[in-house]
Amino acid sequence: MCIRDSRGTGKLRRFSSAVSFPPFAPAASWVAEQVEPLTGVFESQGYVVLENIIPGEALGVYQEAYNKLHSGEIDSSQWRHDLGSHKPEEQDGVENTGQIMWPSDRVPGLAEGPFHSRSLGAARTLFGSADMAFDFDMLIYKDGNTFTETPWHQDAAYWPSGMSDTRACSCWVALDDVHVANGCLWMVPGSHKEAHLRQHRPATPGSHILMTDDASEQDGKPVELKAGSAVLWHGRTLHYARGNTTSKLRRAYITNYRPGAMVEWERANGFDHLRGGVDQYDPSTGGDAYQQDPEQIKLRTKPG
Repeated sequence: MCIRDSRGTGKLRRFSSAVSFPPFAPAASWVAEQVEPLTGVFESQGYVVLENIIPGEALGVYQEAYNKLHSGEIDSSQWRHDLGSHKPEEQDGVENTGQIMWPSDRVPGLAEGPFHSRSLGAARTLFGSADMAFDFDMLIYKDGNTFTETPWHQDAAYWPSGMSDTRACSCWVALDDVHVANGCLWMVPGSHKEAHLRQHRPATPGSHILMTDDASEQDGKPVELKAGSAVLWHGRTLHYARGNTTSKLRRAYITNYRPGAMVEWERANGFDHLRGGVDQYDPSTGGDAYQQDPEQIKLRTKPG
């Protein structure tokens, strides 16, 4: 199925037919069993592991949709860029660390599966607040033999200043078994409690990738996961990932949550997490680390 680009570019955007999921347990029962016992861990550590957030019978639906986006069978070129652009391209035509924004816009029905409903329930439970709302989703992948690390950072460093409520979290589900060798996440326990964010900077001049020099693997712990399980972390928790030293693709799907009023504030202030496409990217609407020279900050889109 193709529809004409709503932004008036005249380009056609290719969509898949809607996906559907086999029956799965309601989010409320899964949250009661898997998430409610972890509220104290989240408060103290700033992250928790959520086992089987995607049940085995639904995993293949996500993997198939992901592969179509990754391969280009479903066109996501306007929402795709390289999160490893702070390093030279390691393989021609392959992102060092690929990111596709708003996959649920590209694949009808994707947001109706267990991952979105369960991760929303988890966010509301762990923050103890029913006002936590969906902000955006994205895919982040590391192709085989892409050795570029994801630098240490706090997600909050990317956010625009001025939000009156900075509660937020990300839920990162592994669609493959993830471990140190293929680029699992590392977390610094308790770093979300610090009064101030660590100092961040562009990883290289002109890069939109932010990093802090004030963290290392000695501070963190690797979070290895089985496919279908997830790690959910606070927006102020320090994290990082090594590159993928294996020959196989490492796939992760991420949902993000913050209070509904703050989602509305973001949109009113021009911060839509690239929903309008990479050509609409405006670093002046982002975090303070960009503001010294925002006109120099660029995205690197998929080569070729």
